[in-house]
Amino acid sequence: MGGKTVSGNESIEIKATLLKGHEVTFNISASVGSGLVPEITAWFNYGYLFISVDCDTQTYSDPIELIITSNRQLFNGLTTSDFFKSQTSDNVQVFTNISPYQCIFKYLGSPENPSRANFMCCSRIGKTRGGAGVENLFPLCEL
Repeated sequence: MGGKTVSGNESIEIKATLLKGHEVTFNISASVGSGLVPEITAWFNYGYLFISVDCDTQTYSDPIELIITSNRQLFNGLTTSDFFKSQTSDNVQVFTNISPYQCIFKYLGSPENPSRANFMCCSRIGKTRGGAGVENLFPLCEL
């Protein structure tokens, strides 16, 4: 149950319908500290927003920043990644609850890492005690 795929360099826009029937627009942008131009691809699958950022960095600890902005508030929206956030062992970042509704995920590129970082945006219901992890993940949008 996949949807439309959108690709571009540095910034893209993708639209969907939230589970409560409201239209939503996601603006997705990425920047690289060394000035390289990243390629961004986004698509919906079973109501989850998937994003890949491809950038073949040649510099160690090259900062890469992914910014996902929604024109609507997302109920407990979060983004997970197969990369860890810069200088942490955490791979989850939540969306803000005030406008602009954003999720900013900063990570480090390196020639030793894969060039593609993968992300999934979803909704969460509760966290384990002490914030040790997300208990349940749910889709953001209609199938």
